[in-house]
Amino acid sequence: MKKPQPSHVNLKSFGEFNKYIMGLGAAAFLYFDKFELSGYAAIRTAGTVFLALAVIIGITTMSALGRIHGEEIDYELEKDHSKLFLFKFVSRALVVELIALLFAMVLAGSLSLIKIWK
Repeated sequence: MKKPQPSHVNLKSFGEFNKYIMGLGAAAFLYFDKFELSGYAAIRTAGTVFLALAVIIGITTMSALGRIHGEEIDYELEKDHSKLFLFKFVSRALVVELIALLFAMVLAGSLSLIKIWK
């Protein structure tokens, strides 16, 4: 038998997670900007686009988190539909933000390996 998952979420943790992802995205953005390797413009461009996407989603997520009042939400018992919509938006946006950062990190790693093997 499957154990039921808790339905309440600490929104402060969402905000902290978003802040760290945005910080990593901004730092990696500088890496792609300063990377000196002739050629491979497509990889650098794709990495920059993914990181810009992660940072833009992070800014949008911070705005949505600021509109949800309170520090916790119980999404099974929540009656306010706008608060529930914002919570679903934030949770999905964080997943997309993390995936964009993951793709950018894979591209950054491949650029580093190309530089080493060259």
